[in-house]
Amino acid sequence: MNGLQPRPKIVQMVKTVTGKGEVHLEGPVSAAVLEPLRLNEGMNCFRPPLKQLQALISLSRQPDGLVFLSRHGHTIVSYLTFQKSDFPWWRKRWFPQLLELGALETDPEWRKKGVTSALLAAIFCNPAYAYFEDFIVFSIQSAYYWDIDRTGLSPWPPIK
Repeated sequence: MNGLQPRPKIVQMVKTVTGKGEVHLEGPVSAAVLEPLRLNEGMNCFRPPLKQLQALISLSRQPDGLVFLSRHGHTIVSYLTFQKSDFPWWRKRWFPQLLELGALETDPEWRKKGVTSALLAAIFCNPAYAYFEDFIVFSIQSAYYWDIDRTGLSPWPPIK
């Protein structure tokens, strides 16, 4: 097997209600689902919103790319992606069950509403959605992409 197992089907489209309205949790979504959607201007941690949406569409077309999202109407308010790692050490070796959580971003207007936590729970805690049970999922943290200015987070522990 060169890539992931056969792409999982959407087992359940979950709806969750927040103080800002109803949100649909979906995935993995196809390019056809992503194309009519939009990202808010505040979703620019990786690149400008239109270019990031194009990157998500491109990833969803890859055999090893999975895109999950939370949307309010036709606006993506949170997303996360999975793909086989392209880091050189892992690329040289064949780890078919190693999967990278590549990107996770939430619209600043939707942070602290439980949207991304609900999306992660829908993926990993749903017993009907056992696709990821066969994978080691990891994520490389890069403080470069953290939204430090708007969140007040720091990559450094507080000095006591």
